[in-house]
Amino acid sequence: MVKRKCKLCGKIFFTWPCRIKVGWGNFCSHKCVDKFRSLTYVGKNSPNYGKSWSASIIKKMSLGRKGKCLGSDNPSWRGGPVKRKCVICGKIFYVRRDAVKKGFGNFCSRRCTYVHIQRSLSGKNSPHWCRIKCKCKTCGKILYIIPSRIKRSRKVYCNLKCRGRDKSLYRFGKKNSNWRGGPVKRKCVICGKIFYARRWVLEHRPNGGKSCSQSCGRVNVIFPLKDSWPERLLQQVLEKNQVRFEKHKKILGQPDIFIKPNICIFADGDYFHANPQKYKAYDRILGGVYAKDKWARDKRITKNLQKMGYKVLRFWEYDIKNNLQECFYKIVRGMS
Repeated sequence: MVKRKCKLCGKIFFTWPCRIKVGWGNFCSHKCVDKFRSLTYVGKNSPNYGKSWSASIIKKMSLGRKGKCLGSDNPSWRGGPVKRKCVICGKIFYVRRDAVKKGFGNFCSRRCTYVHIQRSLSGKNSPHWCRIKCKCKTCGKILYIIPSRIKRSRKVYCNLKCRGRDKSLYRFGKKNSNWRGGPVKRKCVICGKIFYARRWVLEHRPNGGKSCSQSCGRVNVIFPLKDSWPERLLQQVLEKNQVRFEKHKKILGQPDIFIKPNICIFADGDYFHANPQKYKAYDRILGGVYAKDKWARDKRITKNLQKMGYKVLRFWEYDIKNNLQECFYKIVRGMS
């Protein structure tokens, strides 16, 4: 804002530069404006002081205010609209006289105005043009880019294709400046499978790179924390018959009961493992999982354990509850 001094009272105030350009910003308030007008434009100080209007002119002025006396008959007539020629298309049109005084009236329509802006005020012809000439780092195409964008990024590209091509050539694999040797060959502690682990996982995580998959990684985590009642029934039968066993052995699948040297026993709950006698393939169980997906997971664990040399015995909750002795006989047969 600009500092100004009131013409009437001398008070200092602040106003906008745009108001000064129009001719305003000379007075600090409306009171000072009204006082100045009463001193300069009222009575003898008025430019129309002493002039007399004829009755016919006064009548025409009153009719003009009501919208009845229009055109050249009105005493305020100044010549009417001005004839002009469009700068773009050459069409002849008429414009108000006050618009011509303000600098308008060069174009017959908005379309011609936009054409003029596109030709003369866009791109390099614009007064706000400040772009810098650059070359695309991939294809060499000439570009005009804002200086701030060049400061942000070292390399400039004309489109996303060129950017992707440059990355594929110079920023991936061994060509990358941050290349540290690539993934490291490892052997899974649980299943013995060979896999490749990221180098930063080995550097920043103390237990990283030991297991090949999420299922092998969860072997050390006992879930659930408490034994279920079918597991407890099997454990009681084995203890009565003096069979030594280990609970939740830290191998693939984490069997509920493990008997040395290689017998894995699973006590599958009817709901948590979707007993086929009670559930169909597309029935949902805990976590919104389909029954068929749960069966496939259990089969996969059984096959992998058998490949590793283990004997796998699975018992449903229903069988343990109703035929516990038969389940024990199956375990004895598997031990022999």
